[in-house]
Amino acid sequence: MSKRRSRRWQRFADAINRAFRLAESLKNAATPESLLCRCEDVRCGDVAAADDWLQAKLTQRPLAVWLAAAAAERAAVPRPRGNAYCPRRG
Repeated sequence: MSKRRSRRWQRFADAINRAFRLAESLKNAATPESLLCRCEDVRCGDVAAADDWLQAKLTQRPLAVWLAAAAAERAAVPRPRGNAYCPRRG
């Protein structure tokens, strides 16, 4: 990448960081029990305990998938035929 292009992207990144900067007062507002993602029931403490972002992401998703599958099985939800992109006819 050319130096000119690199400087351009750096200016863009700096502008994004300024535009979406988190207020200092909010940085300490969350506790370990604060809900970070209600869909996957992830708490701030769960993410803080992870070694990196990938681990934090991967430790929650399998649990969410398992819970959804168990709930669908208990509800006896019929499985759709085909899929959303290529439905079967007949």
